[in-house]
Amino acid sequence: MKKDSLDPTIRKISNDSVTREITENEKPSIQIIALGMHLKTGKHLIKISFDDIHNERKIHIFKRKMLAASMKASLIRELVGLGCPWPSEGHRSDALWRTLDKARPDSRFLVLTAPGWHKEYFVTRNRLYGQSEVSEVLIDENSPEHVSGFTTAGTLEGWQHAVKNYPNLSSPLCVAMSAAFAAPLLRPLGFDSFAINWFGKTSGGKSTIIRAAAAVGGLFEEDGYNLPTWGDTDAAFEAQAMGHRDCLFPIDETGDAERNDVPLHIRAKRWAFTLSRNRPRKTDVSYARAKGHFGREFRVIGMSSSETAMGDAAARAGRRRLGGEEVRLIDIPAEQPGSMGVFDGDLSDYPGVDGARQLADAIKADVRHYQGAAFDAYLQALFAHDNWLARAKKEIRRFERRFGGPTDTRITGRIKSNFAVLWTGAALAIRYGVLPWSRKETVAAIGAIYERAIRALPDNAAKPIQLDGYDPKAMLKKLSDELARARLLRLKRKGAVSDKKAVARQAADGFYIDGHLFVKNNWFVGLFNKAERTTLKKAGAFVSQRDDTPTVCKKIYGIEGRPRYYPINEQVVQVSRRGE
Repeated sequence: MKKDSLDPTIRKISNDSVTREITENEKPSIQIIALGMHLKTGKHLIKISFDDIHNERKIHIFKRKMLAASMKASLIRELVGLGCPWPSEGHRSDALWRTLDKARPDSRFLVLTAPGWHKEYFVTRNRLYGQSEVSEVLIDENSPEHVSGFTTAGTLEGWQHAVKNYPNLSSPLCVAMSAAFAAPLLRPLGFDSFAINWFGKTSGGKSTIIRAAAAVGGLFEEDGYNLPTWGDTDAAFEAQAMGHRDCLFPIDETGDAERNDVPLHIRAKRWAFTLSRNRPRKTDVSYARAKGHFGREFRVIGMSSSETAMGDAAARAGRRRLGGEEVRLIDIPAEQPGSMGVFDGDLSDYPGVDGARQLADAIKADVRHYQGAAFDAYLQALFAHDNWLARAKKEIRRFERRFGGPTDTRITGRIKSNFAVLWTGAALAIRYGVLPWSRKETVAAIGAIYERAIRALPDNAAKPIQLDGYDPKAMLKKLSDELARARLLRLKRKGAVSDKKAVARQAADGFYIDGHLFVKNNWFVGLFNKAERTTLKKAGAFVSQRDDTPTVCKKIYGIEGRPRYYPINEQVVQVSRRGE
């Protein structure tokens, strides 16, 4: 019998209102056309297609268990209720049921509750990026997460023409749009979520840069500017963040007036709660389910605006800030003396615009018209280049070296790392022909805003820690932080490996072999100078049998030759952190 075909002895499918003649070679009007899975619940699904009583093609998704013999009557009732002409005769009904039960179509689909990274591929509402046997991705419309529209409008070329002069026009605008490209990098690079709050008295400029950033990813719905708001509760706010998983999470100050009428210190608390609670950690599954936290994991770069700094508002309200809150919620002045609001650059490219407000309106119209095209091209480019993650790590280190110095504190160093991610998103978009900016002007704009953010920190946070030479504890802490962001692979077997695994090993920063950690020489040397490596050696950070060098040679299949690796004493590194 032909796959997915009805028993050729069946000549009719009928019910009370429809009778259809079918031939032996005709496809049945009721078919299972795809097999799928709900990724959050793990439930197996089927997609059933049929011609309803009005002869219109309908497609509905059901749980796979509905094909069990005990569920047969329930599924038939649901199908008939949807207008499906299920045969009323017993033998025809049984034959059709057996055909459905045996169907194994090649097409596969996934149902998700949120966008972002899922295994090795990236998903938006409309598309899956990366290699997968899945041919279709669907967002569960019944999920509590508020998933963005991910709308695509206009062309990439049109968007590039509209934004080509933005770095020279506004440094805040450059940083905000870079954040949209950087957000998908947080998870692969091992970074936590963080948010930027633009503050200042300027009226229209702050919302303009947030909307320009949101338009990169197509986060506006087709019928208006319905971006996320501050929400009614912390839980509602977190649900919106989950709906922007691994993407930019912009807050619209001009949207729902009632929901945005939230005191500033409550907004700061809401950011702090959402960004700190979602840090990577091991949580008991039963506890997570009981608290409604199960499956609520995300990485986002948030963006909001206010007239005054949120940190100041929290202090005035007497709220004690959470540890590391200055790093996760970065207050940045949106304007500086002598600038026209957020526009601190050359306005000569807009000769017909009279004032900052008209310029802001022109930018909003431009980016709205071409929204989503750049993000789509960017994600396609990432998956077209196998070495994008290795290149991203190089850009991180390049930015941190350029803007590093002896006056860095723990807080300023972590803020610098967040800005390094912003730069990396822009750098990759430039390299892959998506962002029409030069590297020089872009890194200058992002660096200027980084320095502006550091100057805006409270004195106690920005005050440098004076070290007597290289403090071993500080070096061990730095090593621990860098290892947390590194791409480390566990090698389970020796011998030849596939091309895919070889590429992964070449892109990795280090390896776990029989429980011992080895990191690549070029990764380590790029992060620690000679004096710092000497300090780490004296502190016992390496497991080397030799006195003259802390490295060892290793043969790892998939990597040419026997390169040198730093063997890390994880016990020493971990003990150093317990005393914090």
